[in-house]
Amino acid sequence: PIIKISSLQDLKTLNLNIYAMSADGQVLNQDIKKADLPKNSIFAFGTERTGISQELQELSTATLALKMN
Repeated sequence: PIIKISSLQDLKTLNLNIYAMSADGQVLNQDIKKADLPKNSIFAFGTERTGISQELQELSTATLALKMN
């Protein structure tokens, strides 16, 4: 599912594990669907040029990268 929020402050109230997706993150060495992540997880993707904001990065549980084959 996709969620819409009014501000990043809204994310704090949802009790979610936020995973920032970045080429500089820890590489997931498996299919993301099979990764052992909590069910209340969301993935935050930024633009290719600027990535995600510093504020969102600070709210994130971890920074992950998708394995590129």
